[in-house]
Amino acid sequence: MGFDPVGARRQAREESAERRRRRDASRRTGKVCAKCGEELRRDHQAFRVSVYGSPFVLMCGKCAPGWLTSGHGKPMRIIPRVDVHVWECAGCGRQVVFGMSNHQYRKRIYCSDECRKIYRRKRERVGSHEKTCEVCGREFTAARSDAKSCSPSCRQKAYRQRQ
Repeated sequence: MGFDPVGARRQAREESAERRRRRDASRRTGKVCAKCGEELRRDHQAFRVSVYGSPFVLMCGKCAPGWLTSGHGKPMRIIPRVDVHVWECAGCGRQVVFGMSNHQYRKRIYCSDECRKIYRRKRERVGSHEKTCEVCGREFTAARSDAKSCSPSCRQKAYRQRQ
C-alpha cells in the first residue's frame, strides 16, 4: 500500500470542513470551543479570540492563546499592545475574556451571535406605553422600552446630573 493522494486530499477537506463547522458553531451559539470542540459551560470563562480575519470565536482555557490566558496582552510583535479584559456577556452574563487595544472602545460584549440577538430583543421598540419622566416627573408616551426621559432636554439634564 502506497501513499494515496486522493484520499489524503479528501481527508484534509473533511478536517477543514470540521474545523469550519466548529468555528461557526462557536460563533453562533457560544457553546463549543472553536479549536477542540469541547463544550463550554456557562459558568466558566470563555476566551474570545479573533481567528484569521473572522470577527471572533470562543475557546476554552486550554486552547486559548497564552497571552490571553495569562493576562499579558502582546499577541505578536507587529500588533500594538493589547490589554486583556474580563467582562460579562450582555446577553447571558457569562464571563468573557478578550483582548482590546487602547484605541478601541466597546460598550458591551457578547459571547455569541445568539446572545447578541437576545440582548437586542430586550431593547427592541415596543408599542407605545405611558411612563413618567425621571427628571421632570411629567407623564409621556414612550416609544422604547428603555426610555427614561420625556424629551432631549430632560435627557441632557439627567446626563449633567450624573456627571
